[in-house]
Amino acid sequence: MIEFSKSNEVPYGIFSPLFMRSMTFEGVTTPSAEHAFQYGKPKREAVRDWMLAAPSPSLLAVLSAALPTWEINKGWSRGVYDRMEAITRSKFDQHEDLARVLENSSDEPLIYRPQHVSTPNRYSGLIDGDGENALGQILMKIREERRRR
Repeated sequence: MIEFSKSNEVPYGIFSPLFMRSMTFEGVTTPSAEHAFQYGKPKREAVRDWMLAAPSPSLLAVLSAALPTWEINKGWSRGVYDRMEAITRSKFDQHEDLARVLENSSDEPLIYRPQHVSTPNRYSGLIDGDGENALGQILMKIREERRRR
C-alpha cells in the first residue's frame, strides 16, 4: 500500500490536496486543490475571496471548518465527493508531471493519512484505521482511467 500524508513527502505528497500547485477549477485559479475545494463552500463571494487568499492550504482547512452554518452553501455536504473527484481529476489533467507519478504508482492501494483528527479528514482519508479514504479511492479511479488512455 502507498500511504501519503504531508504535501512535502517525496514522491507521493503530490497526491495531498494540500500540495501547493496552482490549478483552475470552475473558472477560478487557485493555489492548491484544497483552495479549489474550499472555494465552493461559502455562500458569499466576499467569504470565498477571503478564503482563496489564505496563505496555505492547511490554514484554509482550519478557516473552512470554522465557518458558521449560515455562511455555508445549502447542500454543501451532499456534493463533497463529486467536487473532490472533479478537482482531483482537474489537478492531474492540468499537470502532466503529477499525472505521471500517479500513473506510475504501481497497483498498490492509495491511502490518505491526514495529520489532524476531524470528521472531514475521516471521510477523505484514514485516521487510526478509521475512515472512508475517499481521496485515495478517487486517486485510484483516476489512475486506472489514465492508464487506459
